[in-house]
Amino acid sequence: MHAIAICGSPRKQGNTETLLQRCLDRLEDRACRASFYLAGQDIKGCRACAICNRLKDKTCNQKDDDFHPVFEKMQQADIIVVGSPVYFGSATPEMVALLDRAGYVSRANGNFFSRKIGGPLAVARRRGTTSPSRNSSCGS
Repeated sequence: MHAIAICGSPRKQGNTETLLQRCLDRLEDRACRASFYLAGQDIKGCRACAICNRLKDKTCNQKDDDFHPVFEKMQQADIIVVGSPVYFGSATPEMVALLDRAGYVSRANGNFFSRKIGGPLAVARRRGTTSPSRNSSCGS
């Protein structure tokens, strides 16, 4: 089996990367190891152009160079683990962009990610995992 770990942290060798590496270490006996790092990469958000839906070619029509290599590895993998720090109640914008686009293309092409094993890792400190709008102490 082939595993891929995708780190959405802007910090290299931070807590998110450390936890993803521990996860890959656990999978080492059963899976090939591969990892990608999104820091410094230019992955644009989904434009909802629906070209992937019309063409059915398992690719995204946007021409940013950093999305496609990671997306191809996601398609090849049997196991996909994503990790992101949580700064404001959500994954990093790069991780959200990758997952939005990959998910849209997958749904447009028979849900090819639906038969894969996957899991998320979230790294947060204090109130990073709570919604600021509901739990804000500002003005209280």
